[in-house]
Amino acid sequence: SSAQNDSLSLRKALFRQKNKLFEAEQALIRSGFRASSIGQFILADSFSRLKDSTATAAALMKVDPAHLIAYWEVQAIHPQTENLDYLSLNAADRKAYYSALSVELKKKRSAQYRAFSNMLEADQLQRSRMDTCRDSLQMYLLSRELALGDSVRAAALYSYVVKNGWPDINAGGLFAGILAIHDHPRHHFYFPKIKKMLIKGESDMELYRLMKYWISDGSSWEEVESVLKHNSKETFDISTLLSQQMPDAIPAILRSIRKFCPVKIYLQWDCKLEHGFYPNNMRELHRKSIVEGRQHIFTRFQNEIYQACSEEIDPGIWKVWAHPVESGEQKLWLHILAKNSIGVQEIKTPLENLFDDLSRALPTAQVRKEGDSVKVIYAELSTFELNSAVIKKSAYRTFEDFAYVLNLYGKTRFYIDGHTDNSGKPEWNEKLSTGRSVAAQVLLEKNGIDAERMTGRGFGPSFPVATNDTDPGRAANRRVEFVIYVPAD
Repeated sequence: SSAQNDSLSLRKALFRQKNKLFEAEQALIRSGFRASSIGQFILADSFSRLKDSTATAAALMKVDPAHLIAYWEVQAIHPQTENLDYLSLNAADRKAYYSALSVELKKKRSAQYRAFSNMLEADQLQRSRMDTCRDSLQMYLLSRELALGDSVRAAALYSYVVKNGWPDINAGGLFAGILAIHDHPRHHFYFPKIKKMLIKGESDMELYRLMKYWISDGSSWEEVESVLKHNSKETFDISTLLSQQMPDAIPAILRSIRKFCPVKIYLQWDCKLEHGFYPNNMRELHRKSIVEGRQHIFTRFQNEIYQACSEEIDPGIWKVWAHPVESGEQKLWLHILAKNSIGVQEIKTPLENLFDDLSRALPTAQVRKEGDSVKVIYAELSTFELNSAVIKKSAYRTFEDFAYVLNLYGKTRFYIDGHTDNSGKPEWNEKLSTGRSVAAQVLLEKNGIDAERMTGRGFGPSFPVATNDTDPGRAANRRVEFVIYVPAD
Protein backbone atom coordinates (compact mmCIF):
# COMPACT_ATOMS: atom_id res chain seq x y z
CA SER A 1 0.00 0.00 0.00
CA SER A 2 1.00 3.66 -0.28
CA ALA A 3 1.35 4.01 3.50
CA GLN A 4 3.63 0.97 3.68
CA ASN A 5 5.78 2.30 0.83
CA ASP A 6 6.06 5.70 2.57
CA SER A 7 7.04 4.00 5.82
CA LEU A 8 9.67 1.89 4.06
CA SER A 9 11.06 4.96 2.24
CA LEU A 10 11.30 6.82 5.54
CA ARG A 11 13.16 3.95 7.21
CA LYS A 12 15.57 3.74 4.28
CA ALA A 13 16.17 7.51 4.37
CA LEU A 14 16.84 7.40 8.11
CA PHE A 15 19.20 4.48 7.62
CA ARG A 16 21.12 6.34 4.87
CA GLN A 17 21.42 9.43 7.04
CA LYS A 18 22.63 7.40 10.00
CA ASN A 19 25.10 5.60 7.73
CA LYS A 20 26.54 8.92 6.49
CA LEU A 21 27.15 10.01 10.08
CA PHE A 22 28.77 6.69 10.83
CA GLU A 23 31.05 6.85 7.77
CA ALA A 24 32.13 10.42 8.60
CA GLU A 25 32.97 9.42 12.14
CA GLN A 26 34.88 6.33 11.01
CA ALA A 27 36.95 8.48 8.63
CA LEU A 28 37.90 10.75 11.55
CA ILE A 29 38.80 7.74 13.70
CA ARG A 30 40.97 6.14 11.02
CA SER A 31 42.73 9.42 10.29
CA GLY A 32 43.38 10.07 13.98
CA PHE A 33 44.77 6.61 14.58
CA ARG A 34 47.01 6.69 11.50
CA ALA A 35 48.56 9.94 12.73
CA SER A 36 48.96 8.69 16.31
CA SER A 37 52.16 7.28 17.80
CA ILE A 38 50.70 3.78 17.93
CA GLY A 39 49.47 4.05 14.35
CA GLN A 40 52.85 5.29 13.15
CA PHE A 41 54.64 2.52 15.05
CA ILE A 42 52.46 -0.10 13.35
CA LEU A 43 53.21 1.63 10.04
CA ALA A 44 56.94 1.54 10.78
CA ASP A 45 56.66 -2.18 11.48
CA SER A 46 54.91 -2.71 8.12
CA PHE A 47 57.53 -0.72 6.20
CA SER A 48 60.27 -2.66 8.00
CA ARG A 49 58.82 -5.96 6.82
CA LEU A 50 59.09 -4.56 3.28
CA LYS A 51 62.77 -3.67 3.98
CA ASP A 52 62.04 0.01 3.31
CA SER A 53 64.39 1.64 5.84
CA THR A 54 63.63 5.20 4.69
CA ALA A 55 59.86 4.86 5.18
CA THR A 56 60.42 2.91 8.42
CA ALA A 57 62.51 5.75 9.84
CA ALA A 58 60.06 8.42 8.68
CA ALA A 59 57.20 6.68 10.52
CA LEU A 60 59.24 5.83 13.63
CA MET A 61 60.39 9.43 14.09
CA LYS A 62 56.71 10.40 14.49
CA VAL A 63 56.31 7.99 17.39
CA ASP A 64 56.36 9.65 20.81
CA PRO A 65 58.75 7.48 22.89
CA ALA A 66 56.53 7.92 25.97
CA HIS A 67 53.55 6.55 24.03
CA LEU A 68 55.62 3.63 22.76
CA ILE A 69 56.67 2.73 26.31
CA ALA A 70 53.02 2.74 27.43
CA TYR A 71 52.05 0.64 24.41
CA TRP A 72 54.66 -1.95 25.37
CA GLU A 73 53.77 -1.94 29.05
CA VAL A 74 50.06 -2.45 28.49
CA GLN A 75 51.00 -5.58 26.51
CA ALA A 76 53.28 -6.74 29.37
CA ILE A 77 56.38 -6.19 27.21
CA HIS A 78 59.40 -4.88 29.10
CA PRO A 79 60.29 -1.45 27.60
CA GLN A 80 63.84 -1.38 26.23
CA THR A 81 65.59 -0.16 23.09
CA GLU A 82 66.36 -3.77 22.14
CA ASN A 83 62.67 -4.23 21.31
CA LEU A 84 63.32 -2.24 18.13
CA ASP A 85 66.38 -4.14 16.96
CA TYR A 86 64.33 -6.03 14.39
CA LEU A 87 63.31 -2.84 12.55
CA SER A 88 64.91 -2.13 9.19
CA LEU A 89 66.78 1.13 9.95
CA ASN A 90 70.09 2.66 8.92
CA ALA A 91 72.64 3.29 11.67
CA ALA A 92 72.05 7.04 11.95
CA ASP A 93 68.25 6.76 12.26
CA ARG A 94 68.53 3.90 14.74
CA LYS A 95 70.94 5.86 16.92
CA ALA A 96 68.74 8.98 16.84
CA TYR A 97 65.58 7.20 17.95
CA TYR A 98 67.34 4.94 20.45
CA SER A 99 68.80 8.05 22.06
CA ALA A 100 65.37 9.68 22.43
CA LEU A 101 63.87 6.43 23.73
CA SER A 102 66.69 5.96 26.25
CA VAL A 103 66.08 9.43 27.66
CA GLU A 104 62.36 8.67 28.03
CA LEU A 105 63.03 5.29 29.66
CA LYS A 106 64.89 7.05 32.48
CA LYS A 107 62.00 9.38 33.26
CA LYS A 108 59.51 8.66 36.01
CA ARG A 109 55.93 8.10 34.94
CA SER A 110 53.21 10.28 36.47
CA ALA A 111 51.46 9.17 39.65
CA GLN A 112 48.22 8.62 37.74
CA TYR A 113 50.02 6.56 35.10
CA ARG A 114 51.48 4.33 37.82
CA ALA A 115 48.09 4.06 39.54
CA PHE A 116 46.33 2.80 36.40
CA SER A 117 49.29 0.53 35.60
CA ASN A 118 49.16 -1.03 39.07
CA MET A 119 45.39 -1.48 38.83
CA LEU A 120 45.72 -3.32 35.52
CA GLU A 121 48.55 -5.47 36.85
CA ALA A 122 46.33 -6.56 39.77
CA ASP A 123 43.46 -7.18 37.37
CA GLN A 124 45.53 -9.37 35.05
CA LEU A 125 47.00 -11.33 37.95
CA GLN A 126 43.53 -12.23 39.22
CA ARG A 127 42.36 -13.26 35.75
CA SER A 128 45.45 -15.37 35.05
CA ARG A 129 44.87 -17.28 38.30
CA MET A 130 41.33 -18.06 37.13
CA ASP A 131 42.58 -19.12 33.70
CA THR A 132 44.85 -21.77 35.21
CA CYS A 133 42.40 -22.96 37.88
CA ARG A 134 40.97 -26.47 37.42
CA ASP A 135 39.08 -26.87 40.71
CA SER A 136 35.48 -25.68 40.63
CA LEU A 137 35.39 -24.70 44.32
CA GLN A 138 38.63 -22.76 44.03
CA MET A 139 37.23 -21.14 40.89
CA TYR A 140 34.25 -19.95 42.92
CA LEU A 141 36.52 -18.36 45.54
CA LEU A 142 38.69 -16.73 42.88
CA SER A 143 35.64 -15.33 41.12
CA ARG A 144 34.44 -13.71 44.35
CA GLU A 145 37.87 -12.14 44.72
CA LEU A 146 37.81 -10.95 41.10
CA ALA A 147 34.31 -9.49 41.46
CA LEU A 148 35.44 -7.47 44.49
CA GLY A 149 38.59 -6.30 42.70
CA ASP A 150 36.61 -5.36 39.58
CA SER A 151 34.14 -3.29 41.61
CA VAL A 152 36.94 -1.37 43.36
CA ARG A 153 38.82 -0.70 40.12
CA ALA A 154 35.64 0.26 38.26
CA ALA A 155 34.67 2.76 40.96
CA ALA A 156 38.16 4.32 40.93
CA LEU A 157 38.19 4.64 37.12
CA TYR A 158 34.68 6.07 36.90
CA SER A 159 35.39 8.62 39.64
CA TYR A 160 38.53 9.75 37.81
CA VAL A 161 36.86 10.06 34.39
CA VAL A 162 33.84 11.99 35.71
CA LYS A 163 36.17 14.48 37.38
CA ASN A 164 38.98 14.72 34.81
CA GLY A 165 37.74 13.25 31.53
CA TRP A 166 39.38 10.32 29.81
CA PRO A 167 43.13 10.12 30.58
CA ASP A 168 45.60 10.61 27.77
CA ILE A 169 48.33 8.04 27.17
CA ASN A 170 50.84 9.79 29.45
CA ALA A 171 48.26 9.66 32.26
CA GLY A 172 47.72 5.92 31.81
CA GLY A 173 44.93 5.99 29.21
CA LEU A 174 45.89 2.64 27.66
CA PHE A 175 45.78 0.88 31.04
CA ALA A 176 42.50 2.62 31.86
CA GLY A 177 41.07 1.35 28.58
CA ILE A 178 41.57 -2.30 29.50
CA LEU A 179 40.00 -1.64 32.90
CA ALA A 180 37.03 0.03 31.19
CA ILE A 181 36.52 -3.04 29.01
CA HIS A 182 35.86 -5.03 32.19
CA ASP A 183 33.35 -2.45 33.46
CA HIS A 184 30.51 -3.57 31.19
CA PRO A 185 27.66 -1.51 32.71
CA ARG A 186 29.53 1.72 31.86
CA HIS A 187 30.62 0.89 28.31
CA HIS A 188 28.17 3.42 26.86
CA PHE A 189 29.64 6.10 29.15
CA TYR A 190 33.26 5.37 28.22
CA PHE A 191 32.88 4.58 24.52
CA PRO A 192 32.34 8.14 23.18
CA LYS A 193 35.27 9.37 25.26
CA ILE A 194 37.56 6.66 23.88
CA LYS A 195 36.43 7.51 20.33
CA LYS A 196 37.26 11.15 20.95
CA MET A 197 40.72 10.29 22.28
CA LEU A 198 41.35 7.98 19.32
CA ILE A 199 40.58 10.82 16.92
CA LYS A 200 43.09 12.96 18.88
CA GLY A 201 45.71 10.20 18.60
CA GLU A 202 45.56 9.37 22.30
CA SER A 203 44.18 5.83 22.29
CA ASP A 204 44.51 2.45 20.58
CA MET A 205 42.34 1.17 17.73
CA GLU A 206 42.14 -2.32 19.25
CA LEU A 207 40.69 -0.90 22.47
CA TYR A 208 38.06 1.00 20.47
CA ARG A 209 37.15 -2.06 18.42
CA LEU A 210 36.87 -4.29 21.47
CA MET A 211 34.57 -1.92 23.33
CA LYS A 212 32.50 -1.35 20.20
CA TYR A 213 32.18 -5.12 19.87
CA TRP A 214 30.94 -5.50 23.44
CA ILE A 215 28.48 -2.62 23.11
CA SER A 216 26.96 -4.05 19.94
CA ASP A 217 27.04 -7.71 20.99
CA GLY A 218 27.45 -7.82 24.75
CA SER A 219 23.85 -8.87 25.19
CA SER A 220 22.67 -11.14 27.95
CA TRP A 221 21.28 -14.55 27.08
CA GLU A 222 17.77 -13.23 27.82
CA GLU A 223 18.20 -10.50 25.18
CA VAL A 224 19.58 -12.97 22.65
CA GLU A 225 16.72 -15.37 23.38
CA SER A 226 14.23 -12.58 22.62
CA VAL A 227 15.94 -11.89 19.25
CA LEU A 228 15.84 -15.58 18.35
CA LYS A 229 12.20 -15.83 19.36
CA HIS A 230 10.96 -12.88 17.30
CA ASN A 231 12.99 -13.25 14.10
CA SER A 232 13.10 -15.82 11.34
CA LYS A 233 16.13 -18.10 11.65
CA GLU A 234 17.66 -21.45 10.78
CA THR A 235 19.34 -23.51 13.51
CA PHE A 236 22.04 -26.19 13.25
CA ASP A 237 23.61 -28.58 15.75
CA ILE A 238 27.39 -28.05 15.70
CA SER A 239 28.15 -29.81 19.01
CA THR A 240 30.88 -31.94 17.44
CA LEU A 241 33.14 -28.87 17.55
CA LEU A 242 33.34 -29.39 21.32
CA SER A 243 35.04 -32.73 20.65
CA GLN A 244 37.32 -31.33 17.90
CA GLN A 245 35.28 -32.65 14.94
CA MET A 246 33.77 -30.71 12.04
CA PRO A 247 29.94 -30.77 11.91
CA ASP A 248 28.17 -32.84 9.27
CA ALA A 249 25.78 -29.92 8.75
CA ILE A 250 28.34 -27.69 6.99
CA PRO A 251 26.75 -27.97 3.49
CA ALA A 252 23.35 -26.99 4.91
CA ILE A 253 24.95 -24.16 6.91
CA LEU A 254 26.60 -22.79 3.77
CA ARG A 255 23.28 -22.82 1.92
CA SER A 256 21.61 -21.01 4.80
CA ILE A 257 24.30 -18.31 4.95
CA ARG A 258 24.08 -17.74 1.19
CA LYS A 259 20.30 -17.41 1.48
CA PHE A 260 20.37 -14.87 4.32
CA CYS A 261 23.60 -12.96 3.51
CA PRO A 262 24.43 -10.52 5.10
CA VAL A 263 23.92 -12.59 8.23
CA LYS A 264 24.09 -12.34 11.98
CA ILE A 265 24.94 -15.55 13.82
CA TYR A 266 24.38 -16.59 17.41
CA LEU A 267 26.22 -19.51 19.00
CA GLN A 268 24.21 -21.01 21.85
CA TRP A 269 26.08 -23.20 24.31
CA ASP A 270 23.81 -25.42 26.43
CA CYS A 271 25.69 -26.52 29.53
CA LYS A 272 25.15 -27.46 33.15
CA LEU A 273 26.66 -25.20 35.81
CA GLU A 274 29.25 -26.62 38.21
CA HIS A 275 29.19 -24.88 41.62
CA GLY A 276 27.65 -21.88 39.88
CA PHE A 277 30.22 -21.79 37.05
CA TYR A 278 30.23 -22.82 33.43
CA PRO A 279 32.41 -25.81 32.49
CA ASN A 280 36.00 -25.02 31.62
CA ASN A 281 36.10 -26.63 28.18
CA MET A 282 35.08 -23.47 26.30
CA ARG A 283 37.97 -21.62 27.96
CA GLU A 284 40.24 -24.50 26.88
CA LEU A 285 39.01 -24.18 23.29
CA HIS A 286 39.88 -20.49 23.31
CA ARG A 287 43.35 -21.21 24.67
CA LYS A 288 44.00 -23.94 22.09
CA SER A 289 42.88 -21.64 19.28
CA ILE A 290 45.70 -19.26 20.17
CA VAL A 291 48.28 -22.04 20.31
CA GLU A 292 47.14 -23.97 17.24
CA GLY A 293 46.24 -20.97 15.08
CA ARG A 294 44.74 -21.91 11.73
CA GLN A 295 44.76 -25.63 12.57
CA HIS A 296 42.29 -25.19 15.43
CA ILE A 297 38.87 -26.72 14.84
CA PHE A 298 36.92 -23.50 15.49
CA THR A 299 39.18 -21.52 13.17
CA ARG A 300 38.80 -24.13 10.44
CA PHE A 301 35.03 -24.09 10.88
CA GLN A 302 34.99 -20.29 10.77
CA ASN A 303 37.04 -20.17 7.55
CA GLU A 304 34.75 -22.78 6.02
CA ILE A 305 31.51 -20.89 6.60
CA TYR A 306 32.84 -17.36 6.01
CA GLN A 307 33.34 -18.07 2.32
CA ALA A 308 29.57 -18.34 1.87
CA CYS A 309 28.89 -14.63 2.41
CA SER A 310 30.49 -11.68 0.65
CA GLU A 311 30.00 -9.48 3.71
CA GLU A 312 31.45 -9.79 7.20
CA ILE A 313 29.60 -12.25 9.40
CA ASP A 314 28.50 -10.54 12.58
CA PRO A 315 29.61 -10.95 15.35
CA GLY A 316 32.01 -13.82 14.57
CA ILE A 317 32.37 -17.45 15.49
CA TRP A 318 34.00 -16.88 18.87
CA LYS A 319 31.09 -14.97 20.39
CA VAL A 320 29.28 -17.69 22.37
CA TRP A 321 26.21 -17.15 24.54
CA ALA A 322 26.09 -19.61 27.43
CA HIS A 323 22.66 -21.06 28.15
CA PRO A 324 22.54 -22.92 31.50
CA VAL A 325 20.49 -26.11 31.52
CA GLU A 326 19.52 -28.38 34.41
CA SER A 327 20.82 -31.62 32.96
CA GLY A 328 21.94 -33.37 29.79
CA GLU A 329 25.05 -33.28 27.67
CA GLN A 330 26.61 -30.08 26.41
CA LYS A 331 25.28 -28.88 23.08
CA LEU A 332 26.40 -26.14 20.71
CA TRP A 333 23.83 -24.57 18.37
CA LEU A 334 24.38 -22.21 15.45
CA HIS A 335 21.49 -19.79 14.76
CA ILE A 336 21.60 -17.94 11.41
CA LEU A 337 19.49 -14.80 10.85
CA ALA A 338 19.26 -12.26 8.05
CA LYS A 339 21.09 -9.25 9.52
CA ASN A 340 18.99 -6.66 7.69
CA SER A 341 15.72 -8.07 9.02
CA ILE A 342 16.59 -7.81 12.73
CA GLY A 343 14.94 -4.92 14.48
CA VAL A 344 14.18 -2.91 11.32
CA GLN A 345 11.27 -1.34 13.14
CA GLU A 346 13.68 -0.01 15.75
CA ILE A 347 15.66 2.28 13.42
CA LYS A 348 15.76 5.62 15.21
CA THR A 349 15.41 9.15 13.87
CA PRO A 350 18.44 11.49 13.89
CA LEU A 351 16.79 13.35 16.78
CA GLU A 352 16.56 10.14 18.82
CA ASN A 353 20.15 9.23 17.99
CA LEU A 354 21.31 12.70 19.05
CA PHE A 355 19.42 12.35 22.33
CA ASP A 356 21.00 8.94 22.99
CA ASP A 357 24.52 10.14 22.19
CA LEU A 358 24.22 13.26 24.36
CA SER A 359 22.74 11.30 27.25
CA ARG A 360 25.74 8.97 27.22
CA ALA A 361 28.35 11.69 26.76
CA LEU A 362 27.01 14.14 29.37
CA PRO A 363 26.18 12.26 32.58
CA THR A 364 26.37 15.44 34.70
CA ALA A 365 23.92 17.46 32.56
CA GLN A 366 20.18 17.12 32.09
CA VAL A 367 19.32 15.91 28.57
CA ARG A 368 15.67 15.94 27.41
CA LYS A 369 13.68 15.48 24.24
CA GLU A 370 11.18 18.29 23.78
CA GLY A 371 9.11 18.15 20.60
CA ASP A 372 11.42 18.53 17.61
CA SER A 373 14.45 19.47 19.70
CA VAL A 374 16.87 18.08 22.27
CA LYS A 375 17.52 20.26 25.31
CA VAL A 376 20.73 20.08 27.35
CA ILE A 377 20.66 21.92 30.69
CA TYR A 378 23.75 22.90 32.66
CA ALA A 379 23.18 24.02 36.24
CA GLU A 380 24.95 27.15 37.47
CA LEU A 381 26.58 25.42 40.44
CA SER A 382 28.55 22.90 38.37
CA THR A 383 29.27 25.17 35.42
CA PHE A 384 29.93 28.82 36.40
CA GLU A 385 31.82 30.67 39.06
CA LEU A 386 29.51 32.24 41.65
CA ASN A 387 27.63 35.28 40.35
CA SER A 388 29.89 35.31 37.28
CA ALA A 389 29.89 34.49 33.57
CA VAL A 390 33.24 32.70 33.90
CA ILE A 391 32.99 28.95 33.23
CA LYS A 392 34.69 26.77 35.84
CA LYS A 393 37.76 24.91 34.60
CA SER A 394 36.27 21.72 36.02
CA ALA A 395 33.46 22.06 33.44
CA TYR A 396 35.80 22.28 30.43
CA ARG A 397 35.86 18.50 29.96
CA THR A 398 32.11 18.20 29.69
CA PHE A 399 32.04 20.99 27.10
CA GLU A 400 34.67 19.09 25.10
CA ASP A 401 32.48 15.98 25.19
CA PHE A 402 29.47 18.10 24.24
CA ALA A 403 31.31 19.60 21.26
CA TYR A 404 32.47 16.16 20.13
CA VAL A 405 28.88 14.91 19.84
CA LEU A 406 27.66 18.15 18.22
CA ASN A 407 30.37 17.82 15.56
CA LEU A 408 29.00 14.39 14.65
CA TYR A 409 25.68 16.10 13.90
CA GLY A 410 27.11 18.93 11.82
CA LYS A 411 23.78 20.13 10.41
CA THR A 412 22.24 20.84 13.79
CA ARG A 413 21.51 24.42 14.87
CA PHE A 414 20.91 25.48 18.43
CA TYR A 415 20.13 28.28 20.85
CA ILE A 416 22.20 28.90 23.96
CA ASP A 417 19.83 30.40 26.52
CA GLY A 418 21.04 31.91 29.78
CA HIS A 419 18.61 32.07 32.73
CA THR A 420 18.79 33.43 36.27
CA ASP A 421 16.57 33.60 39.35
CA ASN A 422 14.87 36.86 40.40
CA SER A 423 17.42 37.83 43.04
CA GLY A 424 19.08 41.20 42.50
CA LYS A 425 18.44 43.92 39.96
CA PRO A 426 16.78 42.94 36.64
CA GLU A 427 19.51 44.74 34.68
CA TRP A 428 22.22 42.65 36.32
CA ASN A 429 20.31 39.41 35.73
CA GLU A 430 19.88 40.24 32.05
CA LYS A 431 23.61 41.01 31.75
CA LEU A 432 24.62 37.86 33.65
CA SER A 433 22.40 35.52 31.63
CA THR A 434 23.65 37.00 28.35
CA GLY A 435 27.26 36.80 29.50
CA ARG A 436 26.93 33.14 30.40
CA SER A 437 25.36 32.38 27.03
CA VAL A 438 28.26 34.10 25.27
CA ALA A 439 30.85 32.30 27.44
CA ALA A 440 29.34 28.92 26.55
CA GLN A 441 29.30 29.87 22.87
CA VAL A 442 32.98 30.92 22.95
CA LEU A 443 34.06 27.69 24.68
CA LEU A 444 32.17 25.53 22.18
CA GLU A 445 33.69 27.52 19.30
CA LYS A 446 37.16 26.80 20.75
CA ASN A 447 36.24 23.12 20.61
CA GLY A 448 35.46 23.24 16.89
CA ILE A 449 31.79 24.26 16.70
CA ASP A 450 31.03 26.71 13.88
CA ALA A 451 29.75 30.01 15.32
CA GLU A 452 27.05 30.15 12.64
CA ARG A 453 25.35 27.12 14.19
CA MET A 454 24.84 28.90 17.53
CA THR A 455 22.57 31.73 18.64
CA GLY A 456 23.07 33.13 22.14
CA ARG A 457 20.22 34.61 24.16
CA GLY A 458 19.93 35.98 27.70
CA PHE A 459 16.52 35.88 29.38
CA GLY A 460 17.37 36.83 32.96
CA PRO A 461 14.60 35.63 35.33
CA SER A 462 11.84 35.67 32.68
CA PHE A 463 11.44 31.87 32.31
CA PRO A 464 11.73 30.13 35.68
CA VAL A 465 11.38 26.34 35.86
CA ALA A 466 10.77 26.34 39.62
CA THR A 467 9.63 28.66 42.38
CA ASN A 468 11.91 31.55 43.34
CA ASP A 469 10.67 31.37 46.95
CA THR A 470 13.10 28.60 48.00
CA ASP A 471 16.83 28.04 47.70
CA PRO A 472 16.44 24.80 45.66
CA GLY A 473 13.99 26.52 43.34
CA ARG A 474 16.27 29.50 42.75
CA ALA A 475 19.20 27.12 42.13
CA ALA A 476 17.16 25.27 39.46
CA ASN A 477 16.36 28.57 37.73
CA ARG A 478 20.04 29.56 37.46
CA ARG A 479 21.00 27.57 34.36
CA VAL A 480 22.10 27.57 30.73
CA GLU A 481 20.01 25.63 28.23
CA PHE A 482 21.07 24.41 24.80
CA VAL A 483 18.05 23.89 22.55
CA ILE A 484 19.25 21.79 19.60
CA TYR A 485 17.30 21.32 16.37
CA VAL A 486 17.98 18.59 13.82
CA PRO A 487 17.02 19.49 10.21
CA ALA A 488 14.40 17.30 8.57
CA ASP A 489 16.75 16.32 5.71
